Amino acid sequence: MTLTIFFFSFNLFLFLLVEKFSRLYRVYDYPDKKRKFHPFPVSLIGGLFIYLNLLIFFLANYFFSLDQENIYKDKIFLNLLILSAFFLIGYFDDKKAINPNLKLILMFLLIYLTIFFDKQLLLNYLSLSFLDYKFNIIFLQYFLTILCFLLFINAFNMIDGINGQAGSYVIFILIIFVINKIFLTLSIILIVATIFILILNFNNKLYLGSTGTLVLGFLISDLFIKSHNIYEVFYADEIFLIMIIPGLDLFRLALTRLLNRKHPFKPDRDHIHHLAIKNFSFINSFLFMQVILIFPYLLFLILKNFIFTIIIVLFTYIFLIYFLKKNEKNEKN
Repeated sequence: MTLTIFFFSFNLFLFLLVEKFSRLYRVYDYPDKKRKFHPFPVSLIGGLFIYLNLLIFFLANYFFSLDQENIYKDKIFLNLLILSAFFLIGYFDDKKAINPNLKLILMFLLIYLTIFFDKQLLLNYLSLSFLDYKFNIIFLQYFLTILCFLLFINAFNMIDGINGQAGSYVIFILIIFVINKIFLTLSIILIVATIFILILNFNNKLYLGSTGTLVLGFLISDLFIKSHNIYEVFYADEIFLIMIIPGLDLFRLALTRLLNRKHPFKPDRDHIHHLAIKNFSFINSFLFMQVILIFPYLLFLILKNFIFTIIIVLFTYIFLIYFLKKNEKNEKN
């Protein structure tokens, strides 16, 4: 309780002084009338708020063992180093826009460094809900682990396109951890921080920026792999369904861009949330995205069958993309 009060007070302090911190941080998202249509520059300080919460949590946990699980204590400085490195990549990306190839290489090296020193992150096997068998993947463990990290980080970065979307998705994931009673302290702290950020985000006071999406993308990937390896709370297909909508959008956009001879991670306005905002009001687009993001996992909990769930989700996603694009064309005509 004391810890929660401290972090609530800390985030309230950041919340109340956001404009002063923004002027000190001096990194803004400027409208360009091509991809960014907000009426004025918006501070990209949201990622800094997340990073400061994590920095305080990890250091306090190291010295005072605040978290009973304490899975990070032996690797505290490694994790702080990696999170700090992701934060710096995001900072320079927000400031100057790093070349996508360079950013991908830097992320690859950081993830490899992390799993080289923290073997708890290596995927040695995959367990599936519909098979009473664990697939041994030791011969592919480095490749698949790095791939999982990179796919989710980039997919998560792509969904941060309309106010509140990425933050709400993070809270949904953290609530799943809380319900399953893992990473409780860290999840509650991040939920508190994210709620304050969402309030400011909805009022165009700040955006998460690349700092926020890269740090959170890496951390959530880390937590999911640890939940699979250490606690065996989730099956691999459960985690896949929680992340499937950002993943499908990443795959669709990357394929489309490659076919058009563009870089697969080059920004555009063809994401599913961009299509929604072209068809609906902001509030309806936001609600639409929240339903779409949580729908696959909730459907799985109801059906208890991965195969049926994945078929329904795939057809639903394809139909929605078709409907949104067709409706957009009709509106133009």
